[in-house]
Amino acid sequence: MKPISVILIALFFMVACKKNESNNPSINDRAINKTITAIKVGTNFIISDYLDLDDDGKLDIKFVGNLSDSTKYLTIEGVNDSTKILSDFLSYSFFPGGIVPISRSMSANTIVDVSSSHWVSEIYMSLIVEKVNKEFNSGLQGDGDTYLAFQLLKNNGDKSYGWMLLNVSSDLKTIVIKEVAVNTVANKSIKVGEK
Repeated sequence: MKPISVILIALFFMVACKKNESNNPSINDRAINKTITAIKVGTNFIISDYLDLDDDGKLDIKFVGNLSDSTKYLTIEGVNDSTKILSDFLSYSFFPGGIVPISRSMSANTIVDVSSSHWVSEIYMSLIVEKVNKEFNSGLQGDGDTYLAFQLLKNNGDKSYGWMLLNVSSDLKTIVIKEVAVNTVANKSIKVGEK
């Protein structure tokens, strides 16, 4: 048998024997590919848009942003306090209370469940403060594709856990929500990136 024939047969068997990766049937994973772009209003740029995370026809989160010369911020807010985002906290004396709830970038395969701490209804995805005594610059801007974790509180008290994949431009003027996944089994964990 010629060497080329042997190689082709080997390649055929490798392709034929490759396992198909099956999705977890309890995970509702959707490609969103939604771009939110800041709109110029006077001298500022403003962002405002909503998203339904679990595809149930109800809005779950709101993206809000205001970009001025001295302060630039992007937030995610839970709608009707039913949505919480996993957060970190950073110290900043000029912020009310001295602590800023800032988005926590999640690594793939991190388990998200009730034991995950620091669930808040509003976080800063990005916050840049200039022209004050103490400048502040933190967030997801310019970090590329980033995972955030969330929980949805249902009317019966159950919680659904999920993740979203998004990208915030370095100038904070564009947010791209690429993908969202939610575990449809109530009160069960999800791994970041799990489908």
